[in-house]
Amino acid sequence: MLWLACFFAGLSLSQITPFLPTYVKVLGVDGESDIQIWSGLVFGITFLVSAICAPLWGRVADRRGRKLMLLRASLGMAVVVFLQAFVRDVWELLILRIAMGITSGFGPNAAALMSRQAPVDKTARTLGLLATASTMGVILGPLSGGLMIDLLGLQAVFLVTAAVMLVSFAITFVAVREAPMLPSTPSAKRPGLFGPHLLIKGVPALLYASLVAQFLNGSTLPVLIPLVQSFTGENAYSAFLGGLIYAAPGLSALLCAPWMGALADRMGPVPVLVFSMGGCALVFAATGYASTPMQLGGLRLLLGVAECGLMPCIQTLLVRRARRDNLGAILGFNQSFSYLGNVIGPLLSGVVFSCFGHVAFFLCIGCLAMGSAIFLCWSLYEELLR
Repeated sequence: MLWLACFFAGLSLSQITPFLPTYVKVLGVDGESDIQIWSGLVFGITFLVSAICAPLWGRVADRRGRKLMLLRASLGMAVVVFLQAFVRDVWELLILRIAMGITSGFGPNAAALMSRQAPVDKTARTLGLLATASTMGVILGPLSGGLMIDLLGLQAVFLVTAAVMLVSFAITFVAVREAPMLPSTPSAKRPGLFGPHLLIKGVPALLYASLVAQFLNGSTLPVLIPLVQSFTGENAYSAFLGGLIYAAPGLSALLCAPWMGALADRMGPVPVLVFSMGGCALVFAATGYASTPMQLGGLRLLLGVAECGLMPCIQTLLVRRARRDNLGAILGFNQSFSYLGNVIGPLLSGVVFSCFGHVAFFLCIGCLAMGSAIFLCWSLYEELLR
């Protein structure tokens, strides 16, 4: 049932995210550069606030339970997304996106809950299977969102998204079970939010890897739909086609994530993580030379194969380094770095894309991913050689 709750959570958020540039334009922002910058801002501000809040919520989850955090996140986001349907200008949208960042945190708490209940030798496979839930949501969300925009308009997307988030809340409340919390340690002995757990060997490199993984994912969001429209022109179903291409990595990741998780359990998560990062580098570099929607869609499918090995391996390696009383804190910081990647990616991509074009943009992203793969080889070489 947790898988189903994660599916609806992923579905709801991905229905609106690819079309934020369109909403920004509807709210009165003129000029291509201004639209790109505002799109990156309203997208990125949510993750900036989430990056600040995630370790705090992780610490609360360690003490009060992760199911409570799932309920808080799903209900809070449902209310905020509902209100976004009625904003009158881009500043109101920005304020609500900040509130959305405060209430977020469904995914990391679901991963923390599942990782502690799964067998140790099947952690990567379990987290990979859980990732398919949000991945399937990411596949269907842009498709349904684009279709609703073409047929019903933007406001309907926000209203339906809020309703779907309420479904996730209901499933979590009724059907998700959590093992009883262990008795709390005395306050003086509780590990602090910032502490030695952040300096455990390999943890800094893994936190950096999370930042890069989400940078790679988030950097394309403000530019993908405009890029598709530059290939096709603005026709009646350009939003649907853009949503289809946006969702393409989710389709391939859905098919490959369980296999990639099983491979990580068998070979070790470090080799899979390094090769996945290198694969992302090659695909991004090739994407810069795509000139048709079909080429772009095919490369996005390959990107999903590479990306599906990133976060489950990172989370598995962090879980192996954590204790029960600091798991939430470590995964909270991991989510913070992921959110920072989602902040930096859209902000920089909007500027680079508008100033230098899509070829230079994708080549720069590919170089970053390849450099990160080399850095992970150096940082985790002992585990890589086992």
